[in-house]
Amino acid sequence: MKKTELDNTILKLLNVLDMYIALESNAASTYRRMAHTAKYDGSRALLAWLYSNESKRLFKLTSRRRLILSRHSHLITKEIYQPRRNQGLTKMGIDHSKLAERGPLDILKYAIENETRAMQFFQRKGVAAEDPSMRLLYGGAIKEHQEQIEYLTSQRRGVLLDKVSDDAEKFAREYV
Repeated sequence: MKKTELDNTILKLLNVLDMYIALESNAASTYRRMAHTAKYDGSRALLAWLYSNESKRLFKLTSRRRLILSRHSHLITKEIYQPRRNQGLTKMGIDHSKLAERGPLDILKYAIENETRAMQFFQRKGVAAEDPSMRLLYGGAIKEHQEQIEYLTSQRRGVLLDKVSDDAEKFAREYV
């Protein structure tokens, strides 16, 4: 592979990472704000857990980007790569202050809906991508969101069925 082809592939990868980082950053900051305004201890604990989970994913993604840039530092020094700050992505919906006053079932439903919106965003990008390597990158983001949706759904089901996992038990005690 020629150097310019490799650089273009790396730039495409960085673009996907930037989009993913923007989504995770938005989710983490939203959950953090909501945790500070939550009315119930259980809701506060759940929102703090969601914030922690999103923050871990954000850290993983930014670490990946740092690693790539450390291996391809010429992209920065020649100003070929500029991190995309404004991705034009949909922000998380509804009034956060009202959601923070609700219980774990509503919060988990909201988190599932947010993960679904993010997954659908990457699905649309993947379908539109002509480059097979880009479709593969979007596929990885889709898979991660699918796994998160499945996990959150199982937590919500556990709260509904009064069979909570260790994670769900931390924030559902006062509701179950």
